[in-house]
Amino acid sequence: MPLYSEAYLNEKPELTKDEAKRIRSVFGRRVANQYRTEHGKDPMKSSGEVGARVCAINAYTETDRWIFDKVWNEHYAAKYALQLAMEDSSV
Repeated sequence: MPLYSEAYLNEKPELTKDEAKRIRSVFGRRVANQYRTEHGKDPMKSSGEVGARVCAINAYTETDRWIFDKVWNEHYAAKYALQLAMEDSSV
């Protein structure tokens, strides 16, 4: 089963669906760049729906999940963990 950036982001409890949509493009580019660094080639492509249109999107496998985790931890984890903590404390 392919792993896509949007699906990975939707698994993050600290992100709303709107936040996931807002960052998916930059996140996806970062994952693709990290994939190229690790494997020396572009990620596979698959047809997928982005918004209301079908286009070629990068597709990964579960064995690549660590790349997603690395990008998340380096660029997003601290920001969204803080945001989640602030929301929890205001409840």
